[in-house]
Amino acid sequence: MSPPKQKRKNRIIPKEDLLKMLKYCEDKGDMDFYYYILTLYTTGSRPNEIIKLTY
Repeated sequence: MSPPKQKRKNRIIPKEDLLKMLKYCEDKGDMDFYYYILTLYTTGSRPNEIIKLTY
């Protein structure tokens, strides 16, 4: 008998927190992660749904 699966919790990130995260990425020069976070937020995608996207 396998253990019961845990339900995943959806988290809603307030716009203010998103802006802080994006500012942090800009300050560190990590624009790849900046665009990753921005894409997740603006499309409502799950992380595994955009991993395979290419330019």
